[in-house]
Amino acid sequence: LEDKIRVNAICPGTTDSPSLAKRIKSRGGNYDEIRQGYIDRQPLKRLGTPEEIAEGVLFLVLNEFCTGVSLLVDGGMTM
Repeated sequence: LEDKIRVNAICPGTTDSPSLAKRIKSRGGNYDEIRQGYIDRQPLKRLGTPEEIAEGVLFLVLNEFCTGVSLLVDGGMTM
């Protein structure tokens, strides 16, 4: 902390993104069923959005007293 460098991490959950769509398509099978399987495993019964992950990043950027934080933005998956 001598140089006032803060280190934090975002731990995102399953996010509705082009990356997830690509991963699902690469598995083969029924896209909608596989996607629904991801949703069904979520405690909030939905996927996260890229905007929600970005809000976690923004929180850590704006709060200058946070350092050494691993912020879970995963919809409760690690409860």
